[in-house]
Amino acid sequence: MVSCPRPRGLLAMLRPVDAGPRTGGGVGEAEAGAAGGAYGDGAGEAAVPSRRRPELITSVARYLADAGRLRWLGTLDPAGQRPAGKPGGNSAFRLAGIWEAFSVPTAMHSLLSELAGGPVLLVDDLVDSRWTMTVAGRVLRRAGAGSVLPFALASVA
Repeated sequence: MVSCPRPRGLLAMLRPVDAGPRTGGGVGEAEAGAAGGAYGDGAGEAAVPSRRRPELITSVARYLADAGRLRWLGTLDPAGQRPAGKPGGNSAFRLAGIWEAFSVPTAMHSLLSELAGGPVLLVDDLVDSRWTMTVAGRVLRRAGAGSVLPFALASVA
């Protein structure tokens, strides 16, 4: 069984080792703003759209972005009809049902280019087969994300 780090540990993984403290000890807030702001680390965060709890996932994802000083990229756009997310079926059918389910909004494309290949924390509300996270991560990678770190609020399995 693979151990998942706690959220603070996960957020720490997104910052470079030499990022330094958040406040004090050198660069002030005004100087940090001139050097790229709170998001100078080059890391971002995006969310998978949720039909069950759209407000919950957006608010939690935005909170995590603020807490981790990650640039909020927004929510992926749903593309076309998505399956109802019913459990069951084999893995190939589940993947085929969501293969083209997401697209990157235009605004997110430009924000990803500003990250210059930095990592992106991808937040979802619930995972079951994990194909949704895989496909959403693929879409982000193709749009310019350097790496995608999945984070789910809950897991069925």
